[in-house]
Amino acid sequence: MLLDGAFGIIRLVMDVKPSVWVFFTPFILTSSFVLMNVIRAVLCNNALESAKEDAEQRAHARDREKRRIVESLKDALHLVLGEEGVLWKFQLVEALSDPLMAVKLKELGVSAEDCEGGRAMEV
Repeated sequence: MLLDGAFGIIRLVMDVKPSVWVFFTPFILTSSFVLMNVIRAVLCNNALESAKEDAEQRAHARDREKRRIVESLKDALHLVLGEEGVLWKFQLVEALSDPLMAVKLKELGVSAEDCEGGRAMEV
């Protein structure tokens, strides 16, 4: 398929039977076309797999970062929890006045308006 030394053989065969070019020409064109398509397919497949792996790694990194933020947010919220370990809405609104708490919630995609509207209970 790589045509290594094929032209020497083709030349010998064509000396004996000149009409053989009808077979060899389409074979050489077709095999070259197929080989180039296989190479292109392998390269494209590798590029797509690499892009998919990169996307998965970025997603895992985002998840790890969110987990880290949630854990630090839990630690910060623990300071404002009531005696029963329940976070009341007024306590959450008071905690939002703390700039550090607001930044952590913002990193999670939660705004102060969301918390005051009740969305924080879903987080």
